[in-house]
Amino acid sequence: MADKIRVGVVGAGAIGTVHVNSWKQVPGAEVVALSEINEERAAARAKALGVPSWFGDYREMVRRAEIDAVDVCTPNYLHCPVAVAALSAGKHVICEKPMAMNKAEGLKMVAAAKKAKRTLMMAFCMRYRGDSQAAKKLVDAGELGNIYHIRVITMRRRGIPGLGGWFTRIEQGGGGPLLDIGVHLLDLSLWLAGFPQPKSACASKYTEFGDRKDYTYLGMWGTPEPGGPFTVEDLVSGFVRFKNGMSLTLEAAWAANVAGESFIDLMGDKGGIRLALGETLALYAQRNGQLVDVKPLFKNPDAYVEEVKHFAECIRTGKTPMSPGEDGVKVQAVIDGLYRSAEAGKEVNI
Repeated sequence: MADKIRVGVVGAGAIGTVHVNSWKQVPGAEVVALSEINEERAAARAKALGVPSWFGDYREMVRRAEIDAVDVCTPNYLHCPVAVAALSAGKHVICEKPMAMNKAEGLKMVAAAKKAKRTLMMAFCMRYRGDSQAAKKLVDAGELGNIYHIRVITMRRRGIPGLGGWFTRIEQGGGGPLLDIGVHLLDLSLWLAGFPQPKSACASKYTEFGDRKDYTYLGMWGTPEPGGPFTVEDLVSGFVRFKNGMSLTLEAAWAANVAGESFIDLMGDKGGIRLALGETLALYAQRNGQLVDVKPLFKNPDAYVEEVKHFAECIRTGKTPMSPGEDGVKVQAVIDGLYRSAEAGKEVNI
């Protein structure tokens, strides 16, 4: 590999744009190519972002010898095929969340990375926030003791992304808010807890708003495609049991008649943490017979920049990423269990 890490980004949408701009802040790295299924759009976005080359077919791009790493920023259904093609071509891969459409696809990605002896990293950006890192230090220092229950809430009052587009098509998105915003806090909470082995899942899912097709009132995020389908859920409520006795509850919604909020509560027998990203990080504990609230100090650098910096470091040093592909498989297994339970209407084994 040359001194400079040369990156090809697949996907020229909103998240692809964020990643391209983040790479610009990584010393010794450069985005040299952009791929987008619409070649005209690829050319326009590459020009706007200052990327020297573009491709309409990602398979052609990942075969290029001048590319060292591929950044996957596509709709969910393309994560696995793009990642596997890139890894098979000898490229290192960072992949946006969720890992794939299901655990089976995730396992294919991990197997491809092992066969190619290349780095596969999940872009679980929430792990790279300053408040998340501070929370991890508290957990690892034993401040919570034994974590026995986690509560995950990520609710939007209104905010269905790109209503009518790929986000709301089951064959392209794989699911609704659980795979879009729920995966962020589910991953973060499991990582903080040390990834205990899941045992079973019980869930319900609802489509109460999206199929009303009120694009202006319900979307309020992204670019809607009027007339497009809504074949996913707009709310999931779930309960997960773990083999170590821990439990986790989760609510994720794109639209619900509640105040929008997003936080994690980790409850331990010595202390607890409330992590509301960008708003609150608090440790609730007992000291000398008194209840105390501790609010740690931390800096919050740009998480997207931090994650690609870390990926570049892993490529250069060969060290295991903080968010490896194997963790993506673990998160996907829980998500799969929640969806299977919601479809079956009963608790299922994971």
